[in-house]
Amino acid sequence: GKPPGVLATIIFAMPPVIRLTALGMRGVPETTKEAAVAFGCSRWQLLRNVELPLAMPSIMTGINQTILMSLSMVVIASLIGAEGLGALILEALQYAAKGQGLLGGLAILFCAMVIDRMAKGLYSRGTKWKVLTRRVLTEAIGHATSSWGGALLREKADAVRFHNTS
Repeated sequence: GKPPGVLATIIFAMPPVIRLTALGMRGVPETTKEAAVAFGCSRWQLLRNVELPLAMPSIMTGINQTILMSLSMVVIASLIGAEGLGALILEALQYAAKGQGLLGGLAILFCAMVIDRMAKGLYSRGTKWKVLTRRVLTEAIGHATSSWGGALLREKADAVRFHNTS
């Protein structure tokens, strides 16, 4: 069902964001940290006002990789019963329906491209990263992989299949 699919996706997609966040935090120059401490920054102020902003490009790369890896898990999650676009592709693989598989693959590709551009656009405009992670990750990935998207494409694929058989 959905819970195991979500859990598998989280486990699969978390390493890039963790590694790239750690890399970004380690990449903040020591001299910059020392200067901030010399001006009286507390640990919290140092993290919030110095380290996170300087590590943000690396963190955003990790978020971007996590988004794309999550979308790559759509088909795998459908193997354990999750609905959505992955179920469309899995059905196409089972019945060797090339058109249906291509349609589902292109839908996932389109979702990945749109979500990638949204994330880059929000970051380049200076939107705070909390808003980005809440809205883009939860809503966009949720809609892209929901049974709503799969049902819509399944309807289209059924119409194409009916047209091809008649």
